[in-house]
Amino acid sequence: TIRNLFVGLGVGFRVPLGADVLLVPGLSAGLGFDRRQEIGNPATDHNGFVALASLALEYRIGENLGLSVTAFPFLVNNDGFRTISNGVTFGINWRFSRSRSLANEVRESGLVHESLKDDSGRMRIDLPDVSFDPGSSRLTAETRVALEGLAIRLSRYSVRGVVVAGHTDDTGRAVDNQALSILRAEAVARVLAAGGIEKGKIKASGHGSTRPRYPNDNETNRRRNRRVEITITE
Repeated sequence: TIRNLFVGLGVGFRVPLGADVLLVPGLSAGLGFDRRQEIGNPATDHNGFVALASLALEYRIGENLGLSVTAFPFLVNNDGFRTISNGVTFGINWRFSRSRSLANEVRESGLVHESLKDDSGRMRIDLPDVSFDPGSSRLTAETRVALEGLAIRLSRYSVRGVVVAGHTDDTGRAVDNQALSILRAEAVARVLAAGGIEKGKIKASGHGSTRPRYPNDNETNRRRNRRVEITITE
């Protein structure tokens, strides 16, 4: 028979593998007690410092709730390195803090974006022109996947509203720019709704070239003005 007791502290970091799947490598250190007894032989004790490595896979099923499986591939103790044969645990995880909140969810979505959060509790994500096929409202495959992941993440929060606004530069006819900006905003809104955000909370609009963020006096600024803004209100 084998009996183990470990008391210590650990650290780990989260590596996103998808919208709801996380890989969590970790390392713990503390005091360990290990008693082994084989039939017909006296028990032997091994006490002292223990360093323990772990590798967890977590699946998030809610804003703060997750399921995990953790493997302990090896430990180092006073007797040196040895492999653990029964180092697998299953658990239910609950996070008591929302400090990571929306900002970290957006960061982990993998979107090419600029985001900010002001005192009103809003966050703005800018999708640049390269998020779409040239001159089209068709999202690139990479951006679509990222938006789908973002939508799944946002659906776990009680966001009050999501405003999607399309913008263009002043190149070409104003009527064409207006139409393209609307089509791009609607394309983004459809992906967000399909990912789980309530349709009633999403508003899509297009502004053509009427709301430039930078002067349309060079190609760099024109490229910056070709964007779709996603504004989220918590």
